[in-house]
Order: sequence, then structure tokens, then C-alpha cells
Amino acid sequence: MFTVVLRDITERRKAQEALKKEQLFVSNVLETAGALLVILDPQWQILRMNRLSEQLLQHSIASLQGKPFWHLWVSSGGEAEGVRQGVESFDAGKLSGSFESPIVDKDLQIRWIHWNTTAIYDEQHVVENFIATGLDVTARKQAEITLQQTYQREEGQQRELRSLAAQFCSPT
Repeated sequence: MFTVVLRDITERRKAQEALKKEQLFVSNVLETAGALLVILDPQWQILRMNRLSEQLLQHSIASLQGKPFWHLWVSSGGEAEGVRQGVESFDAGKLSGSFESPIVDKDLQIRWIHWNTTAIYDEQHVVENFIATGLDVTARKQAEITLQQTYQREEGQQRELRSLAAQFCSPT
């Protein structure tokens, strides 16, 4: 009997050590990832995020924990409502899992984030958590805006040139 108890304790200790090692590995991956990582509960409240998220947003996890995803990570009430509706549609299986959204950091700088979201399910296929990963695409978004402005300015100049050419070529 003593051998059985000792074996059970040894096996349990090995399992605990393996679990602790796995948790440390996952924690290290979370902290060193080159993307924003946010862990959310089934109601989309922030549970955890990685160091990069804290740095980009200039907020600690302590100040964000328990707050809704859509109220924190967007630049305006209208954007918040759009993200909230999109997130709620994810529950119904309609969200593509990928979207872009502006956020405002503590310095009131707008950052554009490309989000990918996925659900983690338990054995009964009930959502346990959501994971949102994000990439800062601000530079690309700024380039798109600059390109669009340049295109619009050139279109206006072309219209003006056509008008001048028509006036110059028309008989008086």
C-alpha cells in the first residue's frame, strides 16, 4: 500500500511539474510575441494582455483588466458601437475574425490595428475565452490616406487643366 501511495504522489508531482513547465512556456510565448495579444472572457472583458499591448496602449493590464474590448480599443463612440456589434455577431458565428480598428493611446495618438480573433471552446463547445491578436498597421494606413489625398488633389488639378484647355481652345 505504501508503494502505491508513493507512486501516486510521484506521478502527481511529475504531472504538476510538467503543467508548470507548460504554463511557463505559454507565458513566455505570450510575452515575447511580436503582435498585440489580448485574452478576453466570454463577455469580451479584458483578462490579460502581453507586454507589447501595454507598451503600445501605454496602459498597464491592471488599468484595463475587466474592461470591455470595444470601449478601450477604439477612437470614438461610433467606432466603439461598430466594434461592439461586430464582436456580438462573432457570438452568432458571423464575424470573419479579422477587422481593422483605430485605437487611441494615452497620448491621444491614433493607431490602426489589424485584429484577428478566435474563440477557445470547452468540451461542451461553450466559449471559454476569446483571443485577439493585433498588428499595428498605422504606417500602412497613413500611406493609404496620403495616396488617396494625392489622387484626389491630382484629379482636381486634371479637371482644372481640362477646363483651362477648353477655354483656351474655344473660339471667342
